[in-house]
Amino acid sequence: MVFGFGVAVKAKTSFYVLPNKDGKFETSFGDIEENIPRDLGHLNIRLEAEAKADDDYIYIDGQSNLLGGSILSVIVLTKEEEFINMGQYVIVNPDGSFNLIMENQDDYDQYDELFIEFSFAPTELSSSWIIEHYGVEGEKMKGDLVKNNHTYLIIPIEE
Repeated sequence: MVFGFGVAVKAKTSFYVLPNKDGKFETSFGDIEENIPRDLGHLNIRLEAEAKADDDYIYIDGQSNLLGGSILSVIVLTKEEEFINMGQYVIVNPDGSFNLIMENQDDYDQYDELFIEFSFAPTELSSSWIIEHYGVEGEKMKGDLVKNNHTYLIIPIEE
């Protein structure tokens, strides 16, 4: 699928086909659902997420218009914006979505409120198409979430 602004989206999958009792292979595919955001790849960055916690884990589900393969940094913050873990990374899916399950640390209980901070900027770990699209230092990115060539979003963790 190619959008008017020059970003191509490709889908890739793997599957196994086993022979039937006659030793023949048969397969069929249903219609492909296209849930690709219309603004996928736009340089005006959109990033939305929610985080919910139980006793063991923090579940993060998000949507963006970042290209698939973009790497988001994810850290846990206190309400004073001091980080309390070393953070993790999540790779954005081809449709701009991302999901992560983080362990809910025992020492998190001492805080009244906790937040998740997402940040994105191309790095040396980024794929060449990500660097080309967003700029070597993220200089092509725009929007309310972009500050100093980085995209930031902070959301509360819901209990």
